[in-house]
Amino acid sequence: MIAGCVDSSAAQECRECAAPVVLGALGDPQIRETSGIAASAAHPGVWYVHNDSGDAARLFAVADDGSLRATLTLDVPHVDWEDIARGPCPAGQCLYIGDIGDNELARDALVIYRVAEPVQLVDSVLPAERLFLNIPTGRTTPRRC
Repeated sequence: MIAGCVDSSAAQECRECAAPVVLGALGDPQIRETSGIAASAAHPGVWYVHNDSGDAARLFAVADDGSLRATLTLDVPHVDWEDIARGPCPAGQCLYIGDIGDNELARDALVIYRVAEPVQLVDSVLPAERLFLNIPTGRTTPRRC
C-alpha cells in the first residue's frame, strides 16, 4: 500500500500531500488484479479493494500493511467491476462499486452496487442495492473501461 498524506491515519481528510511511503504490499493470492480502492470510514487504517473481471462478487478489507482483514461477499453478480468509492447513504456510510466495465460494448445497462460499510470486519455476505445506469444511445456509444 502507498500513502501520500502527511498523516496516513487521516487519509479521508488529507489536506497536505507528502512523498509516497510504501507501507506494505497486497500479498493474499485471492487479490489478483485490483481495480479499485476506497478508504474505510469506520475502520482507521483499512482499505477496501476488489478484483477486476473474472472474480466472485467480493471486496477485500485490507490493512495499511496490505494484510487481509476480511473478505466481504456481495449478493450480486460480478460482470466487470472497475472502481469503488465510499460516500453517504441512508445507512450512514456506504461503499459504491461500479460494475461498469464493457470492453466489448455488449451491455445495455451498467450497475452501481451500494452496500452499507460493515460495522465489524469479519468474513461475511453483505446485501447490496442495485442502482442501474441505462445507456440511452445503445451499445455503440464509446464507453470502454
